[in-house]
Amino acid sequence: MKRSPYRLQSMALLALNRLRVRPQRLPLFAPPMLLWTGGRALSHIYKDVFVNHAYASLEPLPPNPRILDAGAHLGLATLFFLDHYPGARVTTVEANPATAALLRKNLRRHRRRVTLIEKALATRSGRASFFVTRVNPVNVNAGLRRRERTDTPVDEIEVELIDVAEVIDGPFDFAKIDIEGAEYDILTSERFTPDVVRSMVVEFHDVDRDRAALDDILALLVDQRGYTLSDHAGRPLDRRHLTLEGDAVLLRLGRPTGRA
Repeated sequence: MKRSPYRLQSMALLALNRLRVRPQRLPLFAPPMLLWTGGRALSHIYKDVFVNHAYASLEPLPPNPRILDAGAHLGLATLFFLDHYPGARVTTVEANPATAALLRKNLRRHRRRVTLIEKALATRSGRASFFVTRVNPVNVNAGLRRRERTDTPVDEIEVELIDVAEVIDGPFDFAKIDIEGAEYDILTSERFTPDVVRSMVVEFHDVDRDRAALDDILALLVDQRGYTLSDHAGRPLDRRHLTLEGDAVLLRLGRPTGRA
């Protein structure tokens, strides 16, 4: 069976990881580019995005979809959207200054199709504390919540906030949201309805210690606003009977069945 170029690329990245080879700039052949990594091993993220299609829309998108990538990190999800949806326009959001500097380089050739926002999504504008792992400033755990273990050195910096209502200035066909705990706040925005953000995949964090927050936001989105709920593979879920393990869960929210 012929392997896809993405699967082959994933295997090559895994081999580099096992050899502990972590260059600052990494040539990829799928998609063809020079990826700035910050010296971070990316094999598991690449596999999730390009092989497992963790952030792909399970619903058909229009020829020129408008997509939101909130919590872009180094841009692999944005690159997936650009690669798999040739007519897509992507609004990409990343607040961590260390990561955003690399992200800007990774998306440079796509600047006509990408709007890059180097601020933290919130339900207000202003400034706020932002927590970054000291030994690895491009760690995916960076965010408005301190999510590292208490014995892990963390730097507290200040970042600019942008109101999510300003970012979602019209209908979006799809959104990927992975913002390290800040999702509970922004999803309360009235912009998150099936008529405005038609479908989305959200990584919810800290569900093992703050399950009530997850229950509350799903009650708002599903019961009041009318989203359907499914797991990462698209299997329907009943929000009242979720069995969850670990501190994070990837869930999909979409339009009600039969709605155009």
